[in-house]
Amino acid sequence: MLKLNLRSMSQKLITTPATSSRQPISARQQQSLIDKLEINIHVNIIHTKQMHKKANFLISKLEQLQHDINRENQGHLQ
Repeated sequence: MLKLNLRSMSQKLITTPATSSRQPISARQQQSLIDKLEINIHVNIIHTKQMHKKANFLISKLEQLQHDINRENQGHLQ
């Protein structure tokens, strides 16, 4: 489903002229551009997932640090 949506969106982006003076492009050029767009989209999805993973790791480290600080503060209060 996602692949079909990406393909149809890419097709619309490439085949819709931005201006009336734009030269038409061949079907081969269109397919090449669609393929490049799909690759870029998939690379961006992978990078986004990696960034989420790193962010979640950092959040867990910060939570652990906060927990350690709270525990140490409670030790000083007693």
